[in-house]
Amino acid sequence: MITSEVLGGDGGTRHAFFTREGGVSEGLFGSLNCGFGSGDESQRVAANREIAMAQLGLPADRLVTAKSTAPRSLSSSGRGAAKRHLRRMVS
Repeated sequence: MITSEVLGGDGGTRHAFFTREGGVSEGLFGSLNCGFGSGDESQRVAANREIAMAQLGLPADRLVTAKSTAPRSLSSSGRGAAKRHLRRMVS
């Protein structure tokens, strides 16, 4: 589990970025998959959500997730902007 001081600085927001470690999903979804829309077995996703939220000391029904989308391709200017954004994040 990864947390950020920036996101947790107000003391009222519990958050985490979960890694693939510690879950029950297998195969393609391998490990701590918390996405019901992923195609993974719903029982496994529910169990993973319980595991993830237990690490924060909260019930599974309090989990809020985001769905990220990405375009299939980027224009040449889009690729440059993406690279610059990544460089800012890393430095």
